Amino acid sequence: MKKVILFLSIIGFLGFNQLINAQEAAGIDTGISESVNNFSEIITPGTKIVVLNMQSESATLSEYIIDEIIKYFLQKRNYTIVDRQNLELIQQEMDFQLSGEVSDVSAQSIGKKLGAEIIISGSIDPFGSNYRLRLRAIDVETAAIHGIETRTILTDDTMAVLLGQPAASTSTAKRITKQREAKPAPVLQQNDSWFSMGGGLKGGLLFRTMEVEYELGDYSFDQTGYNIGGGMFLDLIYALVSVDFMYAQLSGTTGYWIDGRTSLDNRDVNFHEDSQWGNGFGILNIGLFGKYPFKFSKITLFPLAGVEYGFALISGQFESSKHSALWLRVGAGMDYALNPTTYFRINGSYGFKFNSEYEKTNDDLREWDGQYNDNFLGEYSYETHGISINLGIGFKL
Repeated sequence: MKKVILFLSIIGFLGFNQLINAQEAAGIDTGISESVNNFSEIITPGTKIVVLNMQSESATLSEYIIDEIIKYFLQKRNYTIVDRQNLELIQQEMDFQLSGEVSDVSAQSIGKKLGAEIIISGSIDPFGSNYRLRLRAIDVETAAIHGIETRTILTDDTMAVLLGQPAASTSTAKRITKQREAKPAPVLQQNDSWFSMGGGLKGGLLFRTMEVEYELGDYSFDQTGYNIGGGMFLDLIYALVSVDFMYAQLSGTTGYWIDGRTSLDNRDVNFHEDSQWGNGFGILNIGLFGKYPFKFSKITLFPLAGVEYGFALISGQFESSKHSALWLRVGAGMDYALNPTTYFRINGSYGFKFNSEYEKTNDDLREWDGQYNDNFLGEYSYETHGISINLGIGFKL
């Protein structure tokens, strides 16, 4: 009796186990869809993902699974997926197969080259009368595994077609062919948005030289100063628009004869007091720059060049509008991704200022020099340049 009970128990256990396996097994599309749904619960929205490889006995099967994973992630509409064309370029460069095995070290290297944050890779192998699909989500920076999905895949007509075997249904073969021909169209996701905006602080140093022509020779005034303020920017990937409000102060005037005369020779010339050169200005700067980004995982570097027009709003002594001027600037910057939609930005530039209306005319200075300096010849020239640093936070829209 005991032997009969033991035999029946074994049979029951095996039957129950087969039933569980049968319930777990699903079609390839269902298995992929469920896996992506589970991954989406643990991968932060906005993350840049590359579906790297799918190890299998059939290149057709591997490409199908990769395309379907991409399709289901794109349907979530909150992830950036690396385009297959970019992946194929890296594939040629590093000589790996989408249907072959790729080591974790190689996977990390490829992910970094593509600017991805998460790699999806996996395999599909025979599992009894069915197949076993295994997918892993790996962090590009740390190689940490974010998640593993395992599914039993039925050996149905879809699998038969993908494995190059005869299918029971011709309609299934036509459907698979149509799906493979209609690959997922690239979708511009949040992390690859053409628009981002932000704001922050801005500061810099100013250097100005003014030369005055007298009968005794040319006399030079050197000034140093600073500007400080803040504003906002709109980033269009290859273009940058900035709007800043700055306070600029020029001071610290020193003078000397360009031809080497000593201070004793100044007796025939009356000079302005230093206080007359310590002018503060409120300036509204509007800039337009071209830039080209180079992405390295969480860091993006970019050179930039463009123009900036400063509208003088407040002046300590002279008419404000006459001090507005155009700057020509070149520089570089860096963005560091704090998360998929937020980044820290630092950029700097060197600028050369074209003369303002005031600097071109100098009506009040000409009147002053003409009145107090008999040997004044009526000529002024200016050269102003400076460096600028911006610190800010940007948000991808």
